[in-house]
Amino acid sequence: FLPEMGVAVGCVCILCVGMDRLFSIHASIKYRSVDKRIYYSGLVLLMVAYCSYITSLMIIFHRPQVLYCEIISPFHDAGIEWFSRAHLTVIFTTVVVYLAVWISLRSRPVTFCCLCVSYLLNILEMKEMKRLVRSLLIIASVDVGGWIITPGIIQFVLALRLPDHKFFAAIQFAVIFINVALSIKFFIYYLT
Repeated sequence: FLPEMGVAVGCVCILCVGMDRLFSIHASIKYRSVDKRIYYSGLVLLMVAYCSYITSLMIIFHRPQVLYCEIISPFHDAGIEWFSRAHLTVIFTTVVVYLAVWISLRSRPVTFCCLCVSYLLNILEMKEMKRLVRSLLIIASVDVGGWIITPGIIQFVLALRLPDHKFFAAIQFAVIFINVALSIKFFIYYLT
């Protein structure tokens, strides 16, 4: 139960960070004036709703048996498909949001004033903007990429209808991408 909630919260948090950045870029004045309690309550509600959905899948498709400790173990039969489709939906939405943030940052005009101080500040702002765009690109390609590849492989393997032993091996291969994304998250968020 706890690993699945960690995955669900992690995926929705990445989406919420992207939505927050998009909102702050496109409506910066409204972003500053919005009631933070209501705003953050909405984001928490989104996380709780998604976690509730994942929990309901675990309850609906529950089968009492000894499980191999992995993320998709609590989901049996069609539950695996519903779980991976839900994650693909969240992650593709995240990709769209981060792509919109990236396009917004790249298309922002840089205004220059004739004063040297203002010119230097704009150069520093451009460097910071490039760093932010690079960081977003790394996050999107590594972190989000790992979350797209794994459910995508799961959907592909489900479509192949492999025997149980081959299905098990394919799923073990599929989760490598999530594990890589999770293990280098520290470096992505704090060193880029």
